[in-house]
Amino acid sequence: ATHNINAIKKTDIKNIQLIGHSYGGIVIFEMLKQLSKEEIQVSDVILIDSHAPRKSIKTTDIYIGLLSCLKGISGMNASPIEMVDLAKRVAKKPKVRRKDCVYKFIHKQGGSLDPEFYDRLYHLYLKSMQVSYTNLDPIDTEISLVIAQASKRKVDNQLGWNKYLTSVHTIPTKENHFNLVKKPNINLWKDQLRKIELS
Repeated sequence: ATHNINAIKKTDIKNIQLIGHSYGGIVIFEMLKQLSKEEIQVSDVILIDSHAPRKSIKTTDIYIGLLSCLKGISGMNASPIEMVDLAKRVAKKPKVRRKDCVYKFIHKQGGSLDPEFYDRLYHLYLKSMQVSYTNLDPIDTEISLVIAQASKRKVDNQLGWNKYLTSVHTIPTKENHFNLVKKPNINLWKDQLRKIELS
């Protein structure tokens, strides 16, 4: 967050729009806190399927989230009940066996993923879920929040941001966490954003 703000300060820009996808939402939250002490105005904040910071996440919930994301990109046919059941079983296994267990499940359920891509995605996802952020004081800011409903087991309308921000305008989409930021899907929620700005 500090690095981003320092980069902005090296320019003549005094009015910015902040857009963050996934973990980028927490980076933007911290940027907003730091920018309150700067002479830079933030005109819009758009978070794309970003969850608010949480103090801790249960291992089972981490794997439910991972499986929900993987379902959209691997083509597996697992039901939500099957994914929850696997997440509970994986959480009880030693850490060194969890990655292979999930990969086998994807293929058993008719999905397909390149092993190297899966390995990188698996480790990146787990690292992002284990990041702790403790500066959780609320701030007086409103945001637009695009939500990927296909990646959610149960949809919290505001993904926890209502605890920390003044106002959260939500834009639900039928896409998953990854397809949400690809064309043509991106154009659908961009149109909805324009309607919010005009209202």
